[in-house]
Amino acid sequence: MVMGIFFAFLAIPAFANNYAEVTGKIVDADTQQPLVGATIYISDLKAVTTSNANGEFTLKNVPARGKFLVEVRYIGYKTASKQIDLANNTALNFALETSVIESAEVVITGTPFSANNKTNSLAVVTVNREKLAQSGGTNLIDAIAKVPGISQISTGGAISKPTIRGLGYNRVLT
Repeated sequence: MVMGIFFAFLAIPAFANNYAEVTGKIVDADTQQPLVGATIYISDLKAVTTSNANGEFTLKNVPARGKFLVEVRYIGYKTASKQIDLANNTALNFALETSVIESAEVVITGTPFSANNKTNSLAVVTVNREKLAQSGGTNLIDAIAKVPGISQISTGGAISKPTIRGLGYNRVLT
């Protein structure tokens, strides 16, 4: 038993060096300025990190040996990738080239709210005295609960609260 414990302690240093840190810096290829928040990713290991304010990054607990593809992504820049052998090199530097993101033209048009039902795109229902009298409700909430988009919440005998388009009585703005 003592020999088993002795060999276990001898094996610990052999396993302790199986992990390494990959460090590096991400800069703009034209200006050499650091890129803050660039994403560094090793897909085989599912290891990911981002660059700090100086463009530097550290990926911890990666295997000390092996060849892996490292990808760097940053909005407005082309994705860069390098194949690295962690047994020989754990320091990486990337200079990203700018990329133009083009899209179709976007036109935003605004129109003021119209009180006229015929030109308004929203559903508007006008409730007047005659409609309230025709509804036959015993109280105001019962009368307007028959209008589309309005319902009621009864919290006790003769206590009702309106719900308008899903908003409760305390969330309705007038």
